[in-house]
Amino acid sequence: MYRTLGVSRRYARRALRELQDHYDDLLDEAIAAGLDEADAAQDAHARLGNASLIAEATMTRENLITCQALSLANGGGVLRWGVSACLGATITAGLLLFMHAAIVVTP
Repeated sequence: MYRTLGVSRRYARRALRELQDHYDDLLDEAIAAGLDEADAAQDAHARLGNASLIAEATMTRENLITCQALSLANGGGVLRWGVSACLGATITAGLLLFMHAAIVVTP
């Protein structure tokens, strides 16, 4: 759920906590103003606005999109490059270990 829009989990959790905090503050204000809990909740929702639209607007900001999401959006090029680099490094390390063993074993 957190990564559907390409934003890091940490940022998504923080944004959700902040949104919940704002809602709780608005709820407390409405109760302090004399509304019962049901009316206060309705008032808080109305004052906060549509949570889905707020979340979508926040989570689609380009400066918050993760590198992984960008690589997948660009056809996975960055992801393929990363996998290729790791695979190449693994093969190189294996060859070096094999050569080292061959040199040490050979008198």
